[in-house]
Parts: sequence; structure tokens; C-alpha cells
Amino acid sequence: NRLSLQERLTKQIVDCLNEHLKPKGCIVEINSKHACMCLRGIKSIDSITKTIKSSGLFDKDENLMRKYISLKK
Repeated sequence: NRLSLQERLTKQIVDCLNEHLKPKGCIVEINSKHACMCLRGIKSIDSITKTIKSSGLFDKDENLMRKYISLKK
């Protein structure tokens, strides 16, 4: 219903997953193109903005977060 900052949206998704699914850990990653980056300002057509929010075990265990990042490569 309203515009949302990508960072806020990422956090809201993590909060919703934690509330309803009650996982031991959660990571949400959003990659998107923003019209303001493509059409105005720097006019970078291929620019992608990435936000990552984690909770639970991923916040407590640095090795687990490293494993997640290595799997994405």
C-alpha cells in the first residue's frame, strides 16, 4: 500500500518468518534494481542493490554465516 525501503522490507520479512515459523535461524536476501538508480542520478542500468538480514543461529554462529555465503558462490 505504500513505498518501502528495501532494508525495512528485508527486516519485515525476517520478523514475519520468525514470528510464524519460529526457525532456529533465518536469512533473507533481497537483490533488486531500483528505478531511481537506473533512471535518475547516476543512471547505472545494471546496478543491483543487495540487502541481507539474518537472525537466530546465523547471528550467533559466524561459521554458519560464512558457510551460507560460501554456498552462494
